[in-house]
Amino acid sequence: LSQTGQPLPCADLWLAHPRAAALLAQAQIVVQFGGSLTGKRVLQWQSECRPQEYWVVDPLPGRLDPAHHRGRRIVADISAWLEQHPARPAMPWAEPLEGLAAQTQHIVARELTEWGEAQVAHRLPELLPADGQLFLGNSLTVRLVDALAQLPAGYPVYGNRGASGIDGLVSTAAGVQRATGKPTLAVLGDLSTLYDLNALALLRDVPAPFVLIVVNNNGGQIFSMLPTPAREREKFYCMPQNVSFAPAAAMFSLNYDAPESLAALKETMTRAWRSSVATVIELRVPETAGAQVFQRLLKAVCA
Repeated sequence: LSQTGQPLPCADLWLAHPRAAALLAQAQIVVQFGGSLTGKRVLQWQSECRPQEYWVVDPLPGRLDPAHHRGRRIVADISAWLEQHPARPAMPWAEPLEGLAAQTQHIVARELTEWGEAQVAHRLPELLPADGQLFLGNSLTVRLVDALAQLPAGYPVYGNRGASGIDGLVSTAAGVQRATGKPTLAVLGDLSTLYDLNALALLRDVPAPFVLIVVNNNGGQIFSMLPTPAREREKFYCMPQNVSFAPAAAMFSLNYDAPESLAALKETMTRAWRSSVATVIELRVPETAGAQVFQRLLKAVCA
């Protein structure tokens, strides 16, 4: 959501490497813009780092640092603050991090050959509309994109993070497009879409092409990445619904497709960006594959 283009991509993977921990321990000052971060290992590093100075810059008052670092709380508009404090050219202090990020990106590209939500997250920049915007859902969706993709610098990215819930995400994405009038790609999970299914009615009259990708892994599969009890995980955490979104798209007279490969997905997207009718694209993917691939990538990067 920072729209920086992630100059050191795949941070949630390479931060698990011991070399990264040793380098980042040398940081003298940390400047945090905005509120909560997304990646697990980024949050862990934020909690454990002990720089000489820790600044938090955000327009909202109140504490934003759950690790309670000693430092400065600067209440200011982030863009205005950056204009008054432009970055100065300097010798890079941690050049190996760039190599580590590039090497991690190479491992991700090499390993993600199978069709699934991790591959789509990694290749998401190829699906973005020109002069458009991206809306990312919560749960596993935003974490996979944050960890595996490198979005274009300055490309508008929106999300309804809040308490990281799944409330009203279709409604929010529709509202974002009404406000901007830009071609919009929204990527949500199946439970998030089901939770706000009636909001598909808002997509019947769109000001520009709109594509809703529903990653249907049959439940809240982020809980497959957490230490939840195996026997109770499916019933009480993942809650599979075993549904198809084709009837929902038909009910609201929206275009629908369910591609089964990256090439087919790209063809569908090309048609969708030319259509004046919103398109629902359902990606039926193996239930736990996204979480398993991510864990496999973590081990590969650390090795």
